[in-house]
Amino acid sequence: MVLTAIATTILGGAVWFVYGRSLSAPLIYDDSNSVLYNPSILHLWPLVGDADHPGPLNPGPESSTSGRPLVNLSLAVNYHFGGLNVAGYHLFNIAVHTVVALLVWSTLARVLRLSYFGGSFDQQAEPLALLIALMWAVHPLQTETVTYITQRTELLMGAFYVATLYGSLRYWAATTPLGRRTWLSISIISCIAGMTCKEVMVSAPVVVLLFERTFLTGSFRRALAASWPLYAGFLLGWVVLLALNVNGPRAATAGFHAGVPAVAWWLTQCKVLLMYLGLAVWPWPLVIHYEMAYFDTFSAAWPWLGAVAALVVATLTLNWRPTAVGFLFASILMILAPTSLVPIATEVAAERRMYLPLVAILVLAIMVGYRLLQRLVGRRRQDETGTIDRPTPLLITTGACVLLAVGYMTVDVHRLSAYQNAVTLWQDTATHLPDSPLVLMNLGLELVNAGRPQEAIEQYEHLLRLEPDKRAPHLNNMGCILLRAGRIPEAMTRFEEALQEQPDFVEAHNNLGMALVDAGRPQDAIPHFQATLRLKPEYAAGHINLGTALAAVGRREEAIEQFQQTLAREPDSIDAQMYLARTYADLRRVDEASAAAEQALMLARLKGRNEYAAQIHAWLTALRASRPPN
Repeated sequence: MVLTAIATTILGGAVWFVYGRSLSAPLIYDDSNSVLYNPSILHLWPLVGDADHPGPLNPGPESSTSGRPLVNLSLAVNYHFGGLNVAGYHLFNIAVHTVVALLVWSTLARVLRLSYFGGSFDQQAEPLALLIALMWAVHPLQTETVTYITQRTELLMGAFYVATLYGSLRYWAATTPLGRRTWLSISIISCIAGMTCKEVMVSAPVVVLLFERTFLTGSFRRALAASWPLYAGFLLGWVVLLALNVNGPRAATAGFHAGVPAVAWWLTQCKVLLMYLGLAVWPWPLVIHYEMAYFDTFSAAWPWLGAVAALVVATLTLNWRPTAVGFLFASILMILAPTSLVPIATEVAAERRMYLPLVAILVLAIMVGYRLLQRLVGRRRQDETGTIDRPTPLLITTGACVLLAVGYMTVDVHRLSAYQNAVTLWQDTATHLPDSPLVLMNLGLELVNAGRPQEAIEQYEHLLRLEPDKRAPHLNNMGCILLRAGRIPEAMTRFEEALQEQPDFVEAHNNLGMALVDAGRPQDAIPHFQATLRLKPEYAAGHINLGTALAAVGRREEAIEQFQQTLAREPDSIDAQMYLARTYADLRRVDEASAAAEQALMLARLKGRNEYAAQIHAWLTALRASRPPN
């Protein structure tokens, strides 16, 4: 208990020192889909719900937590207690990271006392494990995973991954039937829970099997024979993972059909893997988004391919007969395998993918260093006095690790300064990737959101120079920025230029129509809205836009038809119901206006849009008050 209290104080204090300053970090990137516009986290009950009113265990396909129900439930708990206050979400991430650090410490301490090591580390197991856990917890590579709210997918998966191995260790060591059943259940439940958090958990059963073979039984056959109930339970975890992904919640961006040739992805991942290893040693620069050109030939990729091939051969060789180093190499490759083998079109590399592999790297570095010190110091002491001063290697290792941890925390503080707001985050990224279209687009968007349209336009002008073949979408985006800034004539000019480049550009037609409405020219907007629907008939919002323009020029019956077409496609559209209600009211069809407004009010309340619901209620009350007496 005393050791646990000490470890909790040290690890918890270090994590809080680093990440306590991140409580006000804003929602970024995928946080919009997972938090801001995620209807499945608005209520804790019912847990599953249905397609129209999804519960927290049923995130929609558009959410970043799709197929990851336990993560989505954690977001729903945050929303229940704190709404959109980001502090609660960050506090949860920090707490989970601290728990994982403690699990790493406890697991490593048990591993170092295994008979495999012949008692070499029995006296130093806890302090060595604590040093590794501390270094891992404050390593700068972890900043994205902890600070980026949506990446609690990695945090929770990591927690259950380590808990699965820890539970297995306790299961193997248990001496009573009750103890074996208890730890068997904990390990299997942890494995299944991890599968509901992130797909990378798929490798956990294999890593546990390799661990037992390496450190306990010496062969896979004996491991399976001795622990078959454990692995049978792990199979259930794979079934759960398959069930959650059977409909491919990330099929649009991940898979061999996602637009990236498999060979090009694999070759490029060789370079990515070496980049990860480099960042583990020298964690700078760190960015929220990584880009690199895909390798399309073996000759272009041969330096990285050769290095990774040598690493794979070394791993296989070291695992031919059970070795601790071989297990560490294999665990790194297996945890990275899902993202290294399956193309992810939107993200060639990400720091968070090193969240768990970093444990193995630090174990290898610190334990090898410690063993070398033992031999070096021991040899010198024997030469001088004939005895070995055993505490000295541990003191030297502790001093070196603490100094390095302080250096890591200094880098962490600098890195987290970029998370002040979304603009500073993307500005920091742009300093390292100044010609990345995606980075410039995101920086431009955040500058707009921050009320800095002119700076945003400068980013899109840079994009125009970088991608002259994509002038139409960039001109359209610039028009949207100008429209949002109230610079309507300039916005219309950009939309018109976009349509000159690409006459069938749906978004430009729609946006030009909206600009014309804002300019008081709804009659001129109608042809553009009609063109939008001709090119994209399923665009429900296009019917709303056309309907508002028709209503503005007095063609209210035609406007009603457009709003009804929107509702035929999107029955839960609050805006369509309210536009319909207002148009009926303009025609003095009060009963129909009242019915549409009541439906809009019910939808607003169901979706938790309380402010909008209050506005609708006030309008409906005024409408009923204006009804002439019978």
